[in-house]
This record gives sequence, C-alpha cells and structure tokens, in this order.
Amino acid sequence: MARVGRKQELKRQFSPLAMIGFSMVMAVTWQATLFVTTFSLPNGGPAGAVIMYLFTAVGLTFTSLSLAEMASIAPTAGGQYHWVSELAPPSIQKQLSFIIGWAANYAWQSFLSSATHGAVSIIQGLITLYHPEFLLTPWQQALVVILLVTIMAAVNVGLLDRLPDLEFIVLGVNTLAFIAFEVTMLVMGPRVSAAQVFQNFENFYNWPTMGGAVLAGLFAAISSLTYADSVAHMGEELENAAVWLPRTIILGGLLNYLFGFIMLLTFLFRAENIPQALQANPTTPFLAILENITGSKTADCIMGVYIAAFSRDGGVPFSTQLRKVTASGVPFNAIVVTWAFNVILALIVISPTIAFRIIGGLAETMVLSSYMMSICTVFCRRLKGPLPKAPFSLGLWGIPINICAVLFTLFSLIMAFFPTVPNPTLVSMNWSSVVYVGLAILPFVLYAAHQRHVYIPPVELVRDPDEVNIESERK
Repeated sequence: MARVGRKQELKRQFSPLAMIGFSMVMAVTWQATLFVTTFSLPNGGPAGAVIMYLFTAVGLTFTSLSLAEMASIAPTAGGQYHWVSELAPPSIQKQLSFIIGWAANYAWQSFLSSATHGAVSIIQGLITLYHPEFLLTPWQQALVVILLVTIMAAVNVGLLDRLPDLEFIVLGVNTLAFIAFEVTMLVMGPRVSAAQVFQNFENFYNWPTMGGAVLAGLFAAISSLTYADSVAHMGEELENAAVWLPRTIILGGLLNYLFGFIMLLTFLFRAENIPQALQANPTTPFLAILENITGSKTADCIMGVYIAAFSRDGGVPFSTQLRKVTASGVPFNAIVVTWAFNVILALIVISPTIAFRIIGGLAETMVLSSYMMSICTVFCRRLKGPLPKAPFSLGLWGIPINICAVLFTLFSLIMAFFPTVPNPTLVSMNWSSVVYVGLAILPFVLYAAHQRHVYIPPVELVRDPDEVNIESERK
C-alpha cells in the first residue's frame, strides 16, 4: 500500500486459503453452469454447451493470467482502473482510468442485480413444479429481489469481521452440496451415450446455421465463468497480497472451471429428452431435467433452492470504490449505494428472466471491456520496456498470453451484444447493447463537466519501490 501511495484502511483478515474459498463461493461456477443451460441447451444443445464451455475456460485462463500479473504489480481494491492508470501511456492515463473505473463499477453493480434476478427465476421455476398455474406478480418479484439484496448488505455490514470464517463454512457446504448433486445425478439419473452428449447439437430457435446457434450459447459460458477480478478487488484484505493474490486468481479460476465442467458433464450425461424439457419449462429447463433425473419434485425442489441461494450469494458486494470506511473497516457508504442501486433496478419491474439477460449482459460486457482495456495497456507497456517489478511475472510468455486474452475478450464482447434468438421481438431482444452505450456516455459527460478537475489518477500517488523500502528500514 505504501508503494501505491494509499493508507491501509481495510483489515487484512483473509489468508490465501480463505481467499481461494472466497473465489469459489463468489464465482458459484458449478451452480451457475446448471442455471445458464437455459441459454445453452436451446442454442447448441449438449455438444454446443461443452464446446463453448471449454472455449471460454481456455480464453479466460489467458485473461486470468494477464490480470494476475497486474494484480501482483498493484494489489489494490481498485483493480482495473488502478492498473490502467499506472500502465497506460501518460497522455491518456487519467481519462482512461476514469472510464475503466466506471465500467468496472457498472459491471459489479449489474452482477449483483443479475444474480438476484436469476434467483427469482429459479424460485418461480420451483413454484411451477407444484403449481403450474401460479406466476409471481411483478411486485412480488421486486420484493424478493429487495429482500435478497437487503440480507446481503446486512451481512456485509454486520458480519464483516466474521467473513473469513463464514467463507470457510460456506466453502464446506458448497463442497458437500457439489458431492450431493453429483452422487444424486449419477445414482438416480438415466445414462445417455457419449454420442448423445458430444454429437448432439440442438437448434431449438431455428437459427439459419448450427454454428450460429452454438455461438449464441456463448453467453451461457461467459456468464458462469467470468469472475477473475472479484478476487483482485480483495487485494487490500489479503495477507502478503503481491505474492498470494495472483496465485489465488489463477488457482481459484482453475478450480472453478474444473468443478463447473464436471457438473456440466454429469448433468448432460443424465439429461434425457432435452427438447421435451425445453418445451415443459423454457425459462428454467434444468429444473425439468433434474425432476426427470430424481423422479421427485421434492428432491428437485431442494436442489433448486440450493442453486438459488448460491446464485444469490454470488452477488455479495465488496466494492470499496467509495472512500469512507468506518473505524471497524466497513465500507458502509459503498454498501448502502450498492443496496440502493439494486433496489431501484428491482422497482423497474420486468420479467426476472428478461432482467437476468439484460442486466447480466450488461455486467458481462462491462467487465469484459475493463479486462480488455487493462490487458491492452499492460501489453503496450510491455512492448515499450520492462514492467514494474513484482513477485509474479509472465516473463517471455507475457506477449502471447496478452494477445490471446485481448482477442478472446474482444470476440466475447462482440458476441455478448447479439440476441439469443433469431428474429427477436421487443421482449426477446438483447437490449444490453443499448444500455451499454447509454451508460458508457455518462462517465464521459461527468469527466468533461466536472470530474477532470477533481479526479486524481492513482498513478500520481505511486512511489518508487526503493524509496518505500528505505523509509521502511528507517522506521
């Protein structure tokens, strides 16, 4: 913190193991992998889901490696906007870091909202199992979302000191639940052949080509696997962050990808008659498939409730963008703003599935934009000369890894703006592109109007490591 010119305000209460647990709980990858089959099964089917999952996991591994190197250079809660400020060309450091800071902020606010709306979709799907005629009214959906974000805000304010312990507990429950899901599906489910999984492509929405259908399912994989910077923003709460933060980003990512892939394969190898499931429950087809596997609405309900709970838990807000931190180390103002933002979104009442697609799409596009720009800056800085010294470095592999990461994030960003159905209606249209452009204009306006006079880019506070070492020795 001394090198980046910041005062240590948050408690360094997370050990490396606790942070890995946090990354697995925050990402909720294997749970999300089941939920997003809503988008992958009709767009590509089982084979398409596997291809897109592996493609995304490889692409995000390059991305995580690039982010890990930057996190080792500057392990601060600011993440992307700090890295851009320190590594971008001097002529655009201030402007670009301001814009990227807003993009990352948009992403994490939207991530929480999409997680809670996803949980509401699952709750509606569970109700449908027993009462097909009952539909949650818009105001009931809004109340459920508000309840969920209120619980999460209360946990962050009231139990901050206990969060590392809670993470260990939740990680244990998460692991046991993963085993329970696996055993249940493997023992009770009908087995389909490898050909039915790896050669079975579905085009439920009648895309002109099967390749187009498979690509339309990319949103599902991106939504369930993108998480890397969640750990990076916890750098100020991790012991010896410059050393351990990049390791937790990489190891946490690999573990999440592995758990998610195992769950996806198990689910697909026990999923019979996918077209029938899509017809029976088009908003949450995985629930119809789980009911067929277990042969029990009660078992299906228990499994679905667990996924809903962890989808909700995946949105826990840890933003430290707002300055004021209480004496006990709680970023209270930031949590209140996050709560208020999500309550307002909940009151803009629309279908939870549509909300998940729009808000989730916004979260993905904003976070991919911040990833891409951050990696572009470190790539350009690498070409001009050596990077600042850090415990973790990509070395000679830095250039090819950065190139792969930029190409992947750019492709994923473009695909994220496409609709998940051909010839979309006003309801099925992917409006994230419109929202993205509208929100992207705001920081430019704010910067031009006022913030350029008051915004202090992080690079202006960065100090030479040798100078910091000398001061530490004197003390």
